[in-house]
Amino acid sequence: MNNSIIVLGGEGFVGKNIIKSLIRQGFQDVTSGSLSPPSSKTIKKAQVNILDFDNLKNVCKPFDTIINCTGQITKPINNCFLLNSRGITNIAKLCKNSNKKIIQISSVAVYGTSKFVDENSELNPETPYATCKCYSEYILNNLVPNNNKIILRASNLYGIGTKGIFGYLYRSYYSDRKLQFNNDGSLSRYYLHVEDFSENIVQIIKKNLFGTFNIVGQEKYSIKELVNLLEFSVNKSFNVKYEQAAPLENIDYISAEKIRKIIKIKNNHKVEDFFIKYFK
Repeated sequence: MNNSIIVLGGEGFVGKNIIKSLIRQGFQDVTSGSLSPPSSKTIKKAQVNILDFDNLKNVCKPFDTIINCTGQITKPINNCFLLNSRGITNIAKLCKNSNKKIIQISSVAVYGTSKFVDENSELNPETPYATCKCYSEYILNNLVPNNNKIILRASNLYGIGTKGIFGYLYRSYYSDRKLQFNNDGSLSRYYLHVEDFSENIVQIIKKNLFGTFNIVGQEKYSIKELVNLLEFSVNKSFNVKYEQAAPLENIDYISAEKIRKIIKIKNNHKVEDFFIKYFK
């Protein structure tokens, strides 16, 4: 396939998996763009800093499509803010002036707490991270023509090398098996394996889509349910403490019908299988 693609944040958890899926599906001109050293000698690498517009422009000049996986961090939050403000502004200016296509990896967290959301729902971020992602969408929607951008609002991703709650569970399992959460355990999320997410992105690229889409997993668990599933899967007990605070950004139902009408969403992995295989 002759579509040349650079994946910004290509050395990160999501970026690495997207690159693997692209190459596996026949895309031959794929480059990992990152500040960090390359972890693979078989993948093309470009040193790029999205906070430096001239550097970004020079590095991205040969590419038709930019997949932006940067800014997927919660700590330190000032880095998250810079990447999703100055960084995304640089990317948007580049795409606007060069007619490149941008695929932005966003988050369903931008909706905040709600009973039901789809892509037309009002955005109401409740955490600094979600606010940053919401702001990056605002910049793209104001600077980049509609037919040159895709915004993908992803549910919680997991897989080998993940951070977040799965990383926390993994570290606890191999240390003291103590868990402490800053909410009452009712915090619920839709979970999608990063490999399935990446395969879905390849389908979207092949369809040459544009617009905003929710991409969510079919499995939904509260924190309490997730911990119970882990304990059942590995036949081990954890010392778990919850606080009384109500959780933020809880969504009862996230609709992904918009994208399901166009591609067949892949959900080949299951959380329980992941626990059994990697928590030994």
